[in-house]
Amino acid sequence: MDEIKNSEFKNKVLSAVRWFALIKFASQAFAWFMTFFVMTILKPEDYGLFALATVVIGLLTLVSELGLGAVLVQKEKLTLYQKQQIYGLVIVTGVIICLIVMCSAPLLSYIYKEPRLLFITIVLGLQFLLVPFQVIPFSLLERELDFKKRSGVEFFSAVIGGLSTLIAALNGMEVWSLVIGNLMVLVVKIIGLNIVAPFRHKPIFDFSGIRDMLSFGGYTIGSRSLWFIYSNADVMIAGLFLKTKDVGLYKFATHIASLPAQKISPIVNQVAFPAFSRIQHDKELVGAHYLKAVSLMSLVAFPILWGFACVAPSIPFYLGDHWSEAVFPLQLMCFVTPFRMLNSLTQPITSGIGRADISFRNQLYFAVVLVSSYLIGCWQWELIGLVCAWAFSFPLVSMRNLYFSLPLISVSLFDMLKRLVRPMAISCVMAGTVFVLRALLIKYVVKDVMAVAVFSPKLSQIQQLLEGGVLGGVIISGAVIYIVLSMLFNRDNAQVLLKVFGKK
Repeated sequence: MDEIKNSEFKNKVLSAVRWFALIKFASQAFAWFMTFFVMTILKPEDYGLFALATVVIGLLTLVSELGLGAVLVQKEKLTLYQKQQIYGLVIVTGVIICLIVMCSAPLLSYIYKEPRLLFITIVLGLQFLLVPFQVIPFSLLERELDFKKRSGVEFFSAVIGGLSTLIAALNGMEVWSLVIGNLMVLVVKIIGLNIVAPFRHKPIFDFSGIRDMLSFGGYTIGSRSLWFIYSNADVMIAGLFLKTKDVGLYKFATHIASLPAQKISPIVNQVAFPAFSRIQHDKELVGAHYLKAVSLMSLVAFPILWGFACVAPSIPFYLGDHWSEAVFPLQLMCFVTPFRMLNSLTQPITSGIGRADISFRNQLYFAVVLVSSYLIGCWQWELIGLVCAWAFSFPLVSMRNLYFSLPLISVSLFDMLKRLVRPMAISCVMAGTVFVLRALLIKYVVKDVMAVAVFSPKLSQIQQLLEGGVLGGVIISGAVIYIVLSMLFNRDNAQVLLKVFGKK
């Protein structure tokens, strides 16, 4: 009976990952497509103004539902009365935060000396009156691992939001096109969620007996806030110590290196949290699923990022020589980012088994150590110091947090590290081959052909063709090498990964 239940649970998790991944990639592709067109219309100042407004909005969004959405997912048994209490509390919180935004908007406008920021912040603050109406249906869908419905709503809202932004931009609405697009995403998402997962019950504003849920939610808010602080501290500190150019180089490197993490980690984590919550009393089963998640994520993360580190020297050719100083920072960050992605699995574990206090403590260590290392590195060694602080401090804190967190699910740090050996070894072979192959092709093919064609009027086109051919060739070669070696030496995990995107 237990084997049947475990098999059903496994299939449900795989289905959730499949739907979430496919629709996430589709919505992201559409977002990139729309962003390209919008960027040709709007000015950098428009994006800068919108970014300033969303600094406060972003932080308040993290605390707007008091972590009670996580309570709805994690708590094993929930009565209708408790759900109605949560509904009432998030409505009250939304009104309070909206008022806070309204009152702080003039101060924000004054600090940044930008009058337009006043009304932009006020309009964006109105979203906190709407957010409560998505918390219950969104969290209950996540609780049931029903990512097919949830992801469909998110994709549709992304499409409507993107089209709204584009239409507004074409009509000369400048920064307001970004504001409109942002609000349209939320409005469509709320409507869609309440269609596919309606919660037709009145909110209750009697909050007696809700303390335990607030305790869990409080730790969740604390963890999110600390994450927000240390995730944005590097750029804030860089702005104090570095030249604008160096800040741009650093931001470019972190953005590119973090792209796989931004696209892959949320897919795993948002499914992992409700999945671990469902089996929270069987610590050994949680541990087994965690190790499987580590194996699958490492199978994807190491080859993508280490392979990209090997072809990073091609960046100046495509983006210009002024980006050449970003190559080394990017390579170092690409080497470390797979470990950051694996560490991101810790939070769904601790929260999923009801230990949000451990998650909060882990994030506190990150905030203290990372912010301190950023300050020291930036102050003493400028850009390189900041990059090294980013690259070396995170793995050290990660090892500490994993060492103390994994025993909660009957897993040791050594058990986890063993799962990384094969993907890392295969990725090393792949990366080494790509690095050597690229160097040989440039030395014996590109340079020889360029020497012959030096007087050709189409010299630049020839160089572009050759560089593109080399880049495409080494990427394809690296992919083939990694796939073949994985099927030979890591076959079980490779087949599970294929099953996620295959048929049931």
